[in-house]
Amino acid sequence: MNYIRAVMMVVTVLLFLDTNLAPAANHALLVGVSDYPHVSKLYGPEHDVASLRELLTTRYGFPAANITTLIDSQATKKKILESLAALKGRTSDGDMIFFYFSGHGTSAYDRDAGLSIDSSTGAIIPYDFQEVKGKPELTLERLIIGRRDLQPLLKELDRSRKLFVVFDSCFSGNAVRALQTGRGLKFVPLDIPVDTATFSAVKELPFPYQNLVYEAAAHQTEAARDLQPGDGTFDGKPHGALTNYLLLGMKGEADLNHDGTITYEELHEYARQKVQAFSHTPQVKSNRSLATPVLEKGGMTVAPTQPVASADTKSLRVQVTGDNGRLAAILNGMSGVTIVTERPDLRLNVSGDRVMFLLPGGDTLCSVTVKEARERVERYARSREILALTNPAQQFNVFLRPLGDDGRTVFFSGEKLGVQVTSEQPAHLLLLDIDPLGYVTLLLPNAVDSNRVSANSPLTLAEIGEIEPPLGVEYLKLFAFRSPVSGLTPFLGKHLSPDGPEFGQLLALIRRQQGWSSTIMEVVTLERQSKVSQ
Repeated sequence: MNYIRAVMMVVTVLLFLDTNLAPAANHALLVGVSDYPHVSKLYGPEHDVASLRELLTTRYGFPAANITTLIDSQATKKKILESLAALKGRTSDGDMIFFYFSGHGTSAYDRDAGLSIDSSTGAIIPYDFQEVKGKPELTLERLIIGRRDLQPLLKELDRSRKLFVVFDSCFSGNAVRALQTGRGLKFVPLDIPVDTATFSAVKELPFPYQNLVYEAAAHQTEAARDLQPGDGTFDGKPHGALTNYLLLGMKGEADLNHDGTITYEELHEYARQKVQAFSHTPQVKSNRSLATPVLEKGGMTVAPTQPVASADTKSLRVQVTGDNGRLAAILNGMSGVTIVTERPDLRLNVSGDRVMFLLPGGDTLCSVTVKEARERVERYARSREILALTNPAQQFNVFLRPLGDDGRTVFFSGEKLGVQVTSEQPAHLLLLDIDPLGYVTLLLPNAVDSNRVSANSPLTLAEIGEIEPPLGVEYLKLFAFRSPVSGLTPFLGKHLSPDGPEFGQLLALIRRQQGWSSTIMEVVTLERQSKVSQ
């Protein structure tokens, strides 16, 4: 009896150890709603979910049996919340959970509330949602509200699991960036009083999770986009703008420092720079380190890139619409410019004698006469050489963020602009501003701020300038060099024209450097208004 009892005790201990030493499992809940019966149809979500499911199973070690997908009529409010709650019983401590939603989002917030987007400040719209006119309480009940519905379930999972939550939807109630067309917007405006108790604005609630990384498609000043194949999606199918570049990034393009591992920070930085072309800026929030591998996929997730010496730029793709015959003839054959009908870098809308310069997503750069357009296109194509200049052999990352709000891109005339720089390696910085007219100004080095940054120690530049005309879209281009760069003195305080000799000298100086990294921050500048119409 003693022998049998001893054997059973050993078996029990071994079983206990085996259970606790079992490797963490991967689980996913993927939700996509395209064919809404009561709000506008989207085209990307069903393809988003299918592509993500394939990526998770083939590249990230998610067993197919551990992935739940809810598409269109399956994605009711009840089913989404039940499936999320069920993850508590289906998963164990230490497991990885990927929760994804692609579809419409909404908000009823005060336009001047100054909210940040996270899982507690907006609502996603399930398949069975229908607005009840004149009865906001019933309308609110049919939404999935972050703070009311999602936060309790996510906080319970967050206690002992790791989570990556992605919402490719729009929570914006303050969309101040002017889009040329409403096609593909993932925002549904609702007639709900902003002071409705269950959906009211609460400023800057602390991010309530410890093990959760959250990625959203847009800042509160923007509306998210659904892309069509003509927008240049990776597989020729419709996709949410954020998801399109998350897929590309997770397949390898987000390995910005070419070390074989994609971190959350790299994935966000890659998606941010790509998605901004479509007039919205992805947001990331987390209380854990973003330097950890995406979905806890450590080791070599992609093959490291071997150093490449060249850093060339491509031709500027220009689309001309409206009364375009005259302008197209003017631009045809221009060096560095290619006239296209889809996937442009720059859109020109001609009306009479005026030409509106637009980014692909609809943000306005400037408005000029047809006579001036050639000069502006030439200048923009030339300044783009600095914007597009990257080092294919980049071996460390450098990050540039606005002070006070990491995801903010919209600034108003008269505001002071400050930034924070973080580099993975000690570096000497060169910061350039490219204004809406294409002129280049060297902001750093300067006589006041240090241009040296230590490894992983943020450098704060409290005031690099004041927002003033010309307003529109401008860019901050940051270069980080391992060694001091000599020869910058002639450019200090200068306003360089891209068609002038000094611009070419600066470009050549940058290209001669070795071992550098770079990043871009887009800045949308507008006249201040007391209220901004949707």
